[in-house]
Amino acid sequence: MLDHFFAGKGEPTTLGTETQDAIKNSPDQQAREERIRTGQTSNVSRGNYGVDVTCQKYFVGDTPVHYSTTCGGGSCTTTFTSRGDGFWDVAFGDFDGPGPRGEVPGGTPYPFRPFSWQVMFPDPRTGP
Repeated sequence: MLDHFFAGKGEPTTLGTETQDAIKNSPDQQAREERIRTGQTSNVSRGNYGVDVTCQKYFVGDTPVHYSTTCGGGSCTTTFTSRGDGFWDVAFGDFDGPGPRGEVPGGTPYPFRPFSWQVMFPDPRTGP
């Protein structure tokens, strides 16, 4: 049974719709979006942060999300991209990534393919 979990090919995998929705709709993500929409973040135009979905999707955990925002004509569009993550067979330590610093010996990492989504909102710099 354990061979199934530790002996895959390590090919990049696409997260399913349910998992992508868990990231997009998580409280962490919603709070970050609100800060961007209202201009409360230190950099509205671009940045990155972690979204923790460990309780909903343990195999994703705390995933990196990068964003960039463009504004014009009183409105803004932010593109969010979840990238740079995967399923790593972490056994010990606090390192979350592929390789020998914390991965189960013989484990095979599975990178997640990046996915993106957009949110449009009124430009917070122009006021109501």
